[in-house]
Amino acid sequence: MIWDPSADTLGFHVSKLRLEQMLTSKSTTKRQALSTVISVFDPLGLVACYSIRARVLIQSIWRASIGWDDELPRSLQGEWTSWCEELTELGKLAIPRCYSLKPGGVANVQLHGFCDASELAFAAVGYFRFQLNDGTVDTALVTAKSRVAPLKPLSIPRLELQAALLGALIASAIWSVLERLADRTLLDQVRRSPLQAIRRTSYLASRGVAVNEIPPTSRWFTGPAFLKEPTSQWPTVPSTSEPVENDADDAELKKEFVGHAAQRTNRLCLPDPERFSSWHKLVRTTPWVVRYVPKLKASVARKSTKLPAELLPSEVQHAQTLGCKTVQHDCFPDELASLHKGESVSSSSRLYKLSAGLDDDVIRVFGRTDSDAELRPSAKRPVILDPDHRYTHLLLQQHHVWNGHHGQERVANDLLQCYWILKLLVAVRRTWTECQRCKNERVVPLQPEIGQLPECRITANVRPFTNTGMDYFGLMEVTVGRRREKRYGVLFTCMSTGAVHLEVAHGLTTDACIQSIRHMSARRGQPTAIYSDNGTNLRGADGELRESIGELDQDRLAAELTAQSIEWHFIPPAAPHMGGAWERLVRSVKVALRASLTELHPRDEALLTVFAEAESLVNGRLLTHVPLDAEDDECLTPNHFLIGTSSAALCPGVFNNADLCLRKQWRVAQALKEMFLASMGQGIPTYANTSHQVAPAMPSTVTR
Repeated sequence: MIWDPSADTLGFHVSKLRLEQMLTSKSTTKRQALSTVISVFDPLGLVACYSIRARVLIQSIWRASIGWDDELPRSLQGEWTSWCEELTELGKLAIPRCYSLKPGGVANVQLHGFCDASELAFAAVGYFRFQLNDGTVDTALVTAKSRVAPLKPLSIPRLELQAALLGALIASAIWSVLERLADRTLLDQVRRSPLQAIRRTSYLASRGVAVNEIPPTSRWFTGPAFLKEPTSQWPTVPSTSEPVENDADDAELKKEFVGHAAQRTNRLCLPDPERFSSWHKLVRTTPWVVRYVPKLKASVARKSTKLPAELLPSEVQHAQTLGCKTVQHDCFPDELASLHKGESVSSSSRLYKLSAGLDDDVIRVFGRTDSDAELRPSAKRPVILDPDHRYTHLLLQQHHVWNGHHGQERVANDLLQCYWILKLLVAVRRTWTECQRCKNERVVPLQPEIGQLPECRITANVRPFTNTGMDYFGLMEVTVGRRREKRYGVLFTCMSTGAVHLEVAHGLTTDACIQSIRHMSARRGQPTAIYSDNGTNLRGADGELRESIGELDQDRLAAELTAQSIEWHFIPPAAPHMGGAWERLVRSVKVALRASLTELHPRDEALLTVFAEAESLVNGRLLTHVPLDAEDDECLTPNHFLIGTSSAALCPGVFNNADLCLRKQWRVAQALKEMFLASMGQGIPTYANTSHQVAPAMPSTVTR
């Protein structure tokens, strides 16, 4: 919308370039159509009678269920092109901005509203009626609003009520802005009158017209002609008692024939089994429905009936019989008709091979056990049921639940005591298969695909301990004089070769951690990257160790190592699986040490010796399988990367548990080493090739 100051008129700016692109395009998408419609800026609704056509067209496009970038159907493409061609006429429209251009003072101002509805849209229009001092009358359009009818079809009277509400909102909004124009408000509530001039203006907004049909001097902008006449000459609404003649031009009045065809059936008036999810609820709801019929008859006859507050067992049993009759009425109508006539069932019937007969209007299987007095009547003549009926499904589900969701043969045996269900075993298996609880219990989680190893684990042609994993373990107590002090183990593992290096830490301070790293660097070479936990995911550690390592100054550690060109990597919190390279070795060392140091408190020298020899033993573990052929090469161990052979020097003597009580600490350390070696078979895993699943696995679906 634009304003021309020279002529003091309102108009609309139409982009010629965009219009040419739309007209020359062979096809238009849903996205382009919606973008064009919403680009028409008309806050006052001056051309609502024209824009409503496009909005109705957008609704038709939406009903077509096409994608945003799909072309419009051919049935709608022509209508869209016609609407776009009229946009050029919209740019030529000039509407006076002033409501009244006639000279002279205004004696009276009135606001008149009109509203109307059709099957496609409903609208409301507001007009000012100016009564000048010289006796003349001038009218002008104030605002208009139009709405597309909902996708859910509504009746015309209901849409007209929506239009009346829209008209009331328009009148309220105008009066709130122009409070001085407060003579009176006349709101026409879509009157059923043969005088078409009353609704003609709102009629345009609810059905849509072309732009060339609404020049500035048209009825759309000036209002109905009767507004310029005296009030005494205005049309009146006829009384509801007076007959109203239908006008042939009135498109809203349609002749319709409404008829109802009813077919009498023998179907029982019982609750629909399709609306129930439980057989127990169905057989308890049916007696209440059956009770209602005699109670209603008694109320009509003005007789008092007294029924028990709770259901009786006989009523529930009768409800089960009615449920079986419903199944047979729905699934075996021809067989029922034949048996009622005293004839046998047809040879094409599913019951032909059964000895089917009627017993109390229920089809049962007749056998040769009628003379057995101890057998129940329901077992002598079981009721025939169709396995595909909803009632039968509910019955099978109930027996499946009663048997604890297992035992298909037992469920089938229980059902055979009262019912003869066609293809019983198939129906029972189908119930067992469809049971959601049984699905959840039978589901087996599939092994997911193994992830890729980190780059530091597969880096080749580098010095051992170039990429190092670090972790704490402990605590251990040592004897210092006559007191005991705490010591902790620090494990460094090479991420590439699997070699380990053990250090003894005298505390959990940041300084002790840095000293341990410096000791390892001096003996194994300075690493380029260190990977470790951050103190919150130490799996299997003691509570004190967990809290103490959490207090390490990680910023200081990173700054100290950065100065030495060492990059520190902390794995994320609550992710111990990312530290599996050292966590598994910590477990191997810790299990063996716990077995040898549970009740012993060696001195520092003995503990250092035990750590050194434990380190040598762990580094002597096999990384490959033992060769079966004598000509094969030796098994590869981490010691091959460190000292060039699989094992260190031989043991200098024979040691046993008696050496633990001696004062010679080197013999105590050697005895502890023998105990450590004995427990190696339980604590250290074999890094041989194992079979793993490498194919992707789909996750299992478990619902509640």
